[in-house]
Amino acid sequence: MVALTDFNLPNVIVKFVTTASGAGNNLYIDNINLLVQPNTNVGERAGLSLNTMLFPNPAGDRATALVNAKQSVTGSLTVVNTLGQVVVSKPVQFEAGNNTVMIDTQNLGTGVYQVIVDTKNGSTINKLSISK
Repeated sequence: MVALTDFNLPNVIVKFVTTASGAGNNLYIDNINLLVQPNTNVGERAGLSLNTMLFPNPAGDRATALVNAKQSVTGSLTVVNTLGQVVVSKPVQFEAGNNTVMIDTQNLGTGVYQVIVDTKNGSTINKLSISK
């Protein structure tokens, strides 16, 4: 197993090269998973200046993001579907402490979405299930 944690950047290309000489197929690749683990827990992580919790989850026609910020900051709240398409995007202003952001999900279909809260001080990604 090769850890690629140092390459957790946008637009990373992984190339596999065989150095074997001669005829035939000398390169066998099996069970490759390249992914970024989203923050799906509610607990505070060390050094993170932002914590987000979604409720109700699963949601119906609307959901609420409870965002705890360590200081006042502007940012954005984005909802992305499983195809990576942005389906909701709005600017937000967070004050120090607990903040609530309403998310209108009336026009979203049943499924799983990612809610991304992004600020200059950090970002969180939480899974939101919608059931209608």
